[in-house]
Amino acid sequence: MRDGMVAPQLRPLHLTSVNEKLAYAPFAGTQFSLTYRNTMSDVNPIELRPGRHELPAPISLAPARRIRRPGITRALAWALAALLTISLFSLLGTLIKPLPAALCYPTVQRQGGTLELRFYDDSEADLLSCEFSGVDYPMYRVGEGEFRVLLPVKLTSKPVLHYAVVWEKTIFGKRAAARIPVAVKQGDYPHVSITLKQQRGQSKKDREDSLFAARKIVNGTLALKSDAQYWQGPFIYPLRGRISAPYGERRTVNKRPGGVHFGTDIGAPEGTEVVAANTGLVALTADFPLQGKMLLLNHGQGVFTAYFHLSEIIAVEGQTLQKGQLLGKTGSTGRSTGPHLHWGAYIFGVPVNPLEWVERSF
Repeated sequence: MRDGMVAPQLRPLHLTSVNEKLAYAPFAGTQFSLTYRNTMSDVNPIELRPGRHELPAPISLAPARRIRRPGITRALAWALAALLTISLFSLLGTLIKPLPAALCYPTVQRQGGTLELRFYDDSEADLLSCEFSGVDYPMYRVGEGEFRVLLPVKLTSKPVLHYAVVWEKTIFGKRAAARIPVAVKQGDYPHVSITLKQQRGQSKKDREDSLFAARKIVNGTLALKSDAQYWQGPFIYPLRGRISAPYGERRTVNKRPGGVHFGTDIGAPEGTEVVAANTGLVALTADFPLQGKMLLLNHGQGVFTAYFHLSEIIAVEGQTLQKGQLLGKTGSTGRSTGPHLHWGAYIFGVPVNPLEWVERSF
């Protein structure tokens, strides 16, 4: 207390009765009143019975001991941390890695044509694929960091804008590495009516069964895959002659819809020599009711050429033919109106115009 100040004197408070209003002045010169109410009268007393009574356990304020994680929980935690680390580095690598380049030629193609797509990236061929018109096609390495795929434009493709999408497999799944627009235009192929002699001596069911069996063998051969490219440069005509029926021609056979002509017919006298349009491996030789004596030549990377209605097959299965090497002679076997060669080209089993392979180098 400061010097010269006198401490106040406190007066004791005495309660003389319950619910009594008191006047109380604790300090000199002050006075206030209060009412004391005994609320204990409303509380029921605790009844204690004779016997032993135990006190409740004391409450501990000490921190609880940390429970150690089981071994499997710790392993999961480490696995999650490793996955997050890998994801982070993969994301950083994707951000730092330069964007790949992709080119497609031509950007406008007619129905039945061939597209050539090249993709430039530091990747592996088995990680890449190209989707076009709802079909996935494999890509092949043709150089250091360069990949290529030849895409068939089906005759039934709608003449609208399509997209060729390059997909790349990663540890997180597939990602679109490139997306190239391609405009497909109408083929405008001719329509003709032809008359063929009815094949006798065989029932309709037997004829359909034989056609189905032949088609199954041909399609199975065209589905063979080969990473190697056997052909070199542009293709050549397999013989000299007049084109009697172009590719894509729509036909009415014996006054009934006969479908579409999936090859180029070259008319020539019977026995005219037929040569390989380019280097390839003889994949199939056969004699079928529709195609007659035929040969399929595998040029690699999904590319085949077909030679139908031969009078004689000279090459044998498994033989490698060079461009311009003799493989057979023209004839009129199978379902044919006269001596000619049906020359076809296939990419992954899809028939395309073979004349484009003569005019262009793939």
